Amino acid sequence: QVPVSGTFTNPCNGDVFPLAGNIHIVFHVTTDSNGGLHIFEMENAYDIKSVAPAVPSGSDYVVTATLTQSVNLTSGAAEEATFTQHINAISQGPAPNFLMHVTLHITLANGVPTAQVNNMRTECAG
Repeated sequence: QVPVSGTFTNPCNGDVFPLAGNIHIVFHVTTDSNGGLHIFEMENAYDIKSVAPAVPSGSDYVVTATLTQSVNLTSGAAEEATFTQHINAISQGPAPNFLMHVTLHITLANGVPTAQVNNMRTECAG
């Protein structure tokens, strides 16, 4: 458990608010019989909320977020990594909710990118 605090901006309406809460982190590293290294990380934000009303709307927010990251390194020349993140800033008042989903994937051969996926989607809702 890691305490976090900061400032968040809701791009749907320009609200700015201070927030605080916690992140739970799981980190796992394994090696395989061929000398490969496999790294997995998962972060889950919980109990994150605005600690003062947002400006200018005056709304309070609850923020949830998850992050997963997987990296596979082989003893040869191939490497690949995947990163996924979801953030939900949910208004407790009339301000719109902000949702963001990000997926990144890259494959490298001899240090040169051979395939890449970069998807980011944002949504303003309800």
